[in-house]
Amino acid sequence: MQRKVMYVPETTVAKLFASVKRNGMQLNQYETVAQCLQQLPSEGQMRTTASELQSLLESGRKKEALQCAQEGQLWGPALVLVAQLADQKSEVEGRSRVKL
Repeated sequence: MQRKVMYVPETTVAKLFASVKRNGMQLNQYETVAQCLQQLPSEGQMRTTASELQSLLESGRKKEALQCAQEGQLWGPALVLVAQLADQKSEVEGRSRVKL
């Protein structure tokens, strides 16, 4: 019997933190925050990305919208899209099992 692994945002984030700990990386809380703030896109870049993201979603292109959100560092929308795509995948897999 094969065990199926579910990919949900919570497990993905937990694996990311576990890999940092496992690889022996020591992260200073203040240093990490400072690095994150230095790499934030400008307000103009965020607005442009948000507009592109909206256009992609309006045309039903969720996977492309997810990629756009990730590249533009819009993490809130990216997490919502990941959850929606995971739900859709689970729903499709559930339907295919019922047909068997």
